[in-house]
Amino acid sequence: MENHILLFNTILFCCLIVSFLIYKKAYIKGKLTCNNFILNSYLYILLSLLLICNVVILADKKNGLRFFRQRGFFWILLFFSLAFLFLTMSIDPRKTVFKHLSWLVWIITMGITMYPIYLRSKQNGVFLSSLAVTFAMVATLTTVAFYRPDMIDLKMGPILLVLLLSGILLKIFTAIFAKRKTANNISYYTSYVFIVLFSLFILYDTKKLQVNAKKCVIPDYINESMGVFLDVLNLFSSISRSRSR
Repeated sequence: MENHILLFNTILFCCLIVSFLIYKKAYIKGKLTCNNFILNSYLYILLSLLLICNVVILADKKNGLRFFRQRGFFWILLFFSLAFLFLTMSIDPRKTVFKHLSWLVWIITMGITMYPIYLRSKQNGVFLSSLAVTFAMVATLTTVAFYRPDMIDLKMGPILLVLLLSGILLKIFTAIFAKRKTANNISYYTSYVFIVLFSLFILYDTKKLQVNAKKCVIPDYINESMGVFLDVLNLFSSISRSRSR
């Protein structure tokens, strides 16, 4: 109990520091600025990850897994997550309060969906190792994207999207129609495919940040951060799944 509280408060303090940095760097006299575009985008990514951590900690403290055992809870959560994702992306960044509230609700729903993944990796003893591998891969891929952007072609975006949708449909199909053992085997092997796929997405979304920084007129740092943020979450999920067998 005390460890949960200490960790929660520590991460909350970090959230406040990052929020202060965002306010100082992303706004001038209360208005969005294109200055420090890349830095501001990554501050939002960091803040998103910290908030996710605290949602998971709260879910762990309250034994949140019991909600997932209730019929229909996952699909309701998925609906709200997608609804607030599209709502957040559609809101004008100049509507600061409204956009941040919608974004915060979306982050909370994403944190709840990450809790079973965290719990499974923790029970299988691979949480810390998966976290370390994820961090190392993200750092390496981001470095490559910044130092060798010429190696990344933004035309691969539609191809990556088609591959992602195909992978998601395969997982849904096997979860519904395949036997449990077969579904688990397919999930295990496809996790390696998703590791490669989301690694490519990190390269792609990082290159997009660089391009958008040069075109910036009215920055939308929340939307800019969403791509890399989701890439990191899905990469961690795939790595932990591949190591949990």
